[in-house]
Formats: sequence, C-alpha cells, structure tokens
Amino acid sequence: MPPDKIPGEVGWTVTGDKTVEFARNPISFVESRIEKHDSKIFIARVLNKPTIFVTSNNGVRDILVTHQSSFRMGYKDFGYMHALFGDLFLFEDDENAYRVRNLVKELFHSTHCDNYMTVIMSIIGDTLENVHLRSSVDIYEVFKDMITNVCLTLFLDISQEEYHEYKNIAKTHWHGLISVPVSVKVKGWASAYSKADEAKSMLLSKIKEKLKSSNNRFLQLVSEAGFESDDEACSHLLLFISSILPKAMSSLLTSFVLETAGHFKEHMREGALEDENYLESLLLEVQRLFPPLYGGRRYTTEEVIIDGFTIPKDHCVAYITKYANRDSNIFEQADVFIPERWSNRNCEKQHLIWTFGGGSRSCIGIHFINRILKSTSLYLLSRFDWSLIKDVVPEYKTLPVARPKEPVFVAFLPKSTKEINGCKK
Repeated sequence: MPPDKIPGEVGWTVTGDKTVEFARNPISFVESRIEKHDSKIFIARVLNKPTIFVTSNNGVRDILVTHQSSFRMGYKDFGYMHALFGDLFLFEDDENAYRVRNLVKELFHSTHCDNYMTVIMSIIGDTLENVHLRSSVDIYEVFKDMITNVCLTLFLDISQEEYHEYKNIAKTHWHGLISVPVSVKVKGWASAYSKADEAKSMLLSKIKEKLKSSNNRFLQLVSEAGFESDDEACSHLLLFISSILPKAMSSLLTSFVLETAGHFKEHMREGALEDENYLESLLLEVQRLFPPLYGGRRYTTEEVIIDGFTIPKDHCVAYITKYANRDSNIFEQADVFIPERWSNRNCEKQHLIWTFGGGSRSCIGIHFINRILKSTSLYLLSRFDWSLIKDVVPEYKTLPVARPKEPVFVAFLPKSTKEINGCKK
C-alpha cells in the first residue's frame, strides 16, 4: 500500500504562518486540526516553515527510535538558544555530540546518584518538613523552589546564603528563552534577552570559579570526566542549573499531588506508601498523562515514512508527546488516570511513554529524576495527607513547561501518630 499524503495546509510564506495561533493555544491548535483532517499527522506553517505535526504514538516511535537515523536535532537552528547555552550535546548530531553525551551520562550513573541523595534528602526535608504549618501552599511554587535549591546546591555548590541571589540569576537566564530574542539596552533599560545574556555570563563565571576551588563531589566528577576544555564543561553545567529541570520536575510532582489529593484518593496514597511497585506505577501514570515538555522537533535528512506518511527530505517535524502518550490505539481509557494499568496487560507498554524521549537521544538523567520524584513522593506520603482548597483543578498550560494555568493551593495535614513502615512517627 503506498504512503498517504499528509493532510493540512502550508499556506503562503509569512501570510500563511500559524506561529502566533500555535503559541497562544497549542492544545486548541493541534486538537482542532486533528479533528478537521481526521488524522493524527498533519502539516501547517509554523515559524514560517512547513512543519509536519506528529501526534500518534507509532509516529513518535518512528521518529525517536525506528527511523532516528533519518533525522537531525534541529534545535541549533534557533540561534538564540545556542547563544544562551553554547555548544550542548542537545543541539548537535555529530560524533562529538555522542562523545559529550557519554561523558554527561556517566555523571548520572546510579552509583553516583546514590552519593547525591544525602544532599537531596536534606533539601527535601528542609522544604517540606513544615509544609503543614501553613493553611495552604501554592504547590507548584513550593516544588519549584525545592528543586531549584537541589540543582544549585548539588551542581554548583551554592551555599544557602547565596541561594536566592543565584536563583534569581538562573530565572533571568531562563526568561531569555521565552522572550523576544532581541538584545537592547537604552538609558538604563534592558530587554529580557539582554538581561538573560548578562545572567549567562554571571553564571558561567561562577561555574568556572567553583570548578577550580570546590570540593563538591559532583563538580569533582565533572573535572575528572574528560571534557576537552573548561568551556565545554561549563556550558553543560549551565544547562544543569538552568530553570528547565526545576520547572519540569515541579510539573511532575505537582501532577502527582493533584492526582492523589483528597479523601477519595486516600487508597492511592496508602497503597503507594505500602507498595513500592504501586508507587512506581502511580508515578509512571503521572509521566504518561502529564509530560512537562509538550514535545520536540527534528529535521529530516532523507525521505522517510512515518506512521504511513511520506515525509520529504529537509522538512521540519514536530512531535507532540502529550498526544502520543494518550493515544487510544495504544492505551485503553487513554485520558483516564489509572495507575493499576501498569500492573497488568499494559506493563509491557512502558517503553511507549515518550515523556523522556526515546532512542539514542533519550533523557540521560532519567534515573536521577526518578530518584528525586520517588524520594519526594515517599517523604510526603509517610508524613502527610493532603487535599485541594478548591476541588476543580485549573486547565493546564503547556508552554514552555506544562503546569496549571492558575496557582493550585493544597492543604497538608500531618498523619496521626501510627506505625509507618514499621517505625513510630
């Protein structure tokens, strides 16, 4: 059977561009076209380029795994991203990218992660120990502050006295990615992108200083990892202390709390506390339904067939993780939160969750991330019950990182004194 023609409209250059429509409401943009074309793969003009959107699970698997050699990353085409981060393995496709990827991957080996946990658990405890003393908390902001503290302390050896200063610098740097990429300074006023560039210089200066003088275990491993230069090492450390990791992990932790909140979810909380396998299933279902990053992009290096559609050479492809993870052709009751699905016939489908990518370019820190997610969840489960102040969870925004559009306030109550995992609280 010959490949199908991709449905959709490219439109004219500039006048047919749909970037603004997509940025305003990515969910509406994608869902309206899936319905209009009756297809999970369609074409539209975005960033003034013909762009094939792939939302089927099979299509994403073809891009990330089956035909990954037929694509290049494409992120370096966004010049402002490269300017704010430098030569990262995330942007590259050549052998050097795989060399650096292997160096970075070693930093997050499970053995090293064991050594990081003392610092991590101390920060988790300091942040969450007294969360019940407030009548309610904006849970996303609590988690974001906690993970930012973890990243700056672990990856940059920042003291608690320096924390708020460098937290704000990292935040300013991040805002460069979500601002108009124009560097302007006029009579004491500077554009967000210009401020981000200055923040980058400040962070790199601190990173270089710490690499030379710190006894921090992670920084020592970076020094010994085999990077070709200090600049190469510093660029990748800049990625680790940027706001992307705290925002992404806070998104997942927030979704965990929201999906397990309230009296009617007590069985989930108790089940996750008593059974480690059930906790892992619960967190896996959070990752399936609520991926922090909307998707990714690639460029074809040759003509390739993706889920039955021919994609020409040199075309941009945007794959949408959210919809691939909710593909009803793969998962029964795909839009429903059912942790139990992972303990039965769906257990072999774990590799079809694309939250952390797939193939040779999948997330290198997935073990590290899961350790923090699991440790934070267990800390909360063993000490508190929780409920939402308002029963209705606001709609999620998706860009740049998924989270509720409005603050969600959660009330935590300490568990009554009882045996927890064989120990008195």
